Amino acid sequence: TSDQQAARPRLAVPELLIGIGLLACAGAVAWQTLSIPVSPLYSKVGPTVFPYITMVGMTILSLLLIVAALRGGWQPEEEKETP
Repeated sequence: TSDQQAARPRLAVPELLIGIGLLACAGAVAWQTLSIPVSPLYSKVGPTVFPYITMVGMTILSLLLIVAALRGGWQPEEEKETP
């Protein structure tokens, strides 16, 4: 059983917390963007386009950070090779 624990990567708590916090910030950006009044006279590129782009980018980065944290976090190549 100790070999199984050594082979399984540890949960990287700081990276996980930062990823969750960034995901919460992306949710706040989405919520605030939905409250921006948009006139039907605007074309497809209105005042909400850039906040939505920012929200999508933040969501993707936060999900990548959460996945990396669940896999054991970021490590330099030298640390990955040592048992």
